[in-house]
Amino acid sequence: MANEYILEDSIGYIVRNFTKSLRIKILENFKKARININIEEWIALAFLNRFEDKNQQQLGALLMQDKTAVTRLMDQMETNGIIRRQIDPKDKRNKIINLTDKGKELYLRVVPHVEKTIDQAYSGIDINKVELVKSTLLEMQENLTDD
Repeated sequence: MANEYILEDSIGYIVRNFTKSLRIKILENFKKARININIEEWIALAFLNRFEDKNQQQLGALLMQDKTAVTRLMDQMETNGIIRRQIDPKDKRNKIINLTDKGKELYLRVVPHVEKTIDQAYSGIDINKVELVKSTLLEMQENLTDD
């Protein structure tokens, strides 16, 4: 068949498998370091460290998750003392989310393990190739979000 679609050659399949491998390795490194968080918590932690005073809707957009998933994640993180939710004084319907001191300490403890994993993934690869892949994927994502 001349027009056979080869899934394993598609960018989506390759990116999916890379993402899965990266997640597995990061979680292995967390486990070795006795850090008890999952990938979704790590991503939320990173965003909240970078962008203070986000509400749940804004965080959901950054995480690319629906309202229910974000609420569940924030409930879990609040229970673990990582975040604090407060009513937004400008709009009582919203809750502003901030890291607690424990959350900030956790972020600082987690970053070296994530960086170690990224360094392992980049090992032996020219940084220019890495930057090209990143910029190309961002362009492709933009193509898919433009209507």
